[in-house]
Amino acid sequence: MRRLLALDLTDQKDTAGARRVHVELVRSVFLECFNHKTHLSPRLPVNHQFIGRCAVHQDAHSTRLPRLGGRRAVCLGTYFEYDLHAGICEESGTRLAPATLYAAAKHSLHGVAETFARVAGVELAWVRLFFLYGPHEHPQRLVSSVIRALLTGQRVRCSHGRQIRDFLHVADASDAVAQIAGGSVTGAINVASGRPVAIRDIIEHIKNRLDRHDLVDWGAVPVPADDPLRIVADVTRLTSITGWQPSRSLEQGLDDTMDWWRVAIANRA
Repeated sequence: MRRLLALDLTDQKDTAGARRVHVELVRSVFLECFNHKTHLSPRLPVNHQFIGRCAVHQDAHSTRLPRLGGRRAVCLGTYFEYDLHAGICEESGTRLAPATLYAAAKHSLHGVAETFARVAGVELAWVRLFFLYGPHEHPQRLVSSVIRALLTGQRVRCSHGRQIRDFLHVADASDAVAQIAGGSVTGAINVASGRPVAIRDIIEHIKNRLDRHDLVDWGAVPVPADDPLRIVADVTRLTSITGWQPSRSLEQGLDDTMDWWRVAIANRA
């Protein structure tokens, strides 16, 4: 029987709640996750701390999970583990070539986790998240930065916007991870929409909804020579094994995010 355990991960004072949820999770499924506000910002200094925490983090749980009767571990990796010039990223067919310290740390932890799972006799699912967006996202990320700028009357400097990416609302991502945690899938598994979209189309939707056509400067920012034109996930494994599908379209998710930022900005005024 599935039970919902609620915990506000941003409330650092709720140590008792954190312990309660942690013990309950470890007894069945150990879910390793990070705040989505920083998870998709591999160059932020806060994520450099992840490198130093990998060994300690793994060692702390490697003995507790089997001892408490845990049978499954679900860890969150990143699409940055892939060769980003592959175009479409598929779990078993796309070359892994982490190009940042953050991605290298994730990739290394995956190898350690696989060995731990084999030795401890537990199941391991390694989730590779792609481009998340939604409420509470870091304000410097693409979607949130464009929304914030246009809502406050600031100009948005953009590249040509023809880069193709794979965006997923954070609520849909959490639903997918929950299904993976409650199921039996093991190994690497992509969590994304699987639907390619041009960055320009995302920004156009936002500016049209907010009626701020005058504030977007296309072509004002040069595109790095090594910037991949296309990064999209193959989600065949996710959908075929779990049956998961996003509950909202990209447009609905963007509208939801704009509504959240309107309230957030008003509350800070």
